[in-house]
Order: sequence, then C-alpha cells, then structure tokens
Amino acid sequence: MEVVIVDLNGFEIKVTDLDGAIEQSEIMKEFRHDPPRLHDERKHAYWLDLYQKLIQLKSERNGYVIDQVTGKLIKLTPMISGSGEIKRFNYGGD
Repeated sequence: MEVVIVDLNGFEIKVTDLDGAIEQSEIMKEFRHDPPRLHDERKHAYWLDLYQKLIQLKSERNGYVIDQVTGKLIKLTPMISGSGEIKRFNYGGD
C-alpha cells in the first residue's frame, strides 16, 4: 500500500514499503561524517523527522499513538455505541 508523507522541506514523499523506509531512515538518521561536515546536523534533523513520521504512521496503523511527552506507545481502544458505531477512542495502558 502506498502512502504519502511530507518531509521536513515540505515535499511529498511516496512510501510503498513502510518497513523498508523505516529501516533506511533509521540508518540514515545515525550517519555522520568523520570528521564532521557542514551539513551533518541538518541531514540528521531531516532523517530524524522522516523516521519519526514513519514510526508514527506505522503505530497508528497498528492501533497505537505515540505519547508526545514520554515517547511511549499508547494503545487506542475504540468505545462502541449501542448501535455499533465508534464514539471515541480511549487511551489505554502500555
């Protein structure tokens, strides 16, 4: 399944392999030159942002959200009305 995310520069990126994109961005966010080069920090920020967006997307697809304060995953539990409709989501434990 293809999804589109917006990168740090405002460009749309089409993702066709979410797990592969997560793996690549995880590697790239840790890459540094030795000795350091002028744009290393900007590239780190780019790949970190992309990685976080991809992880959040995957988490939401699996019924979780990422707590913005702690960084922990929180399970979303749907609250169903008597007619079977989802009324809201409760934030569950771990």
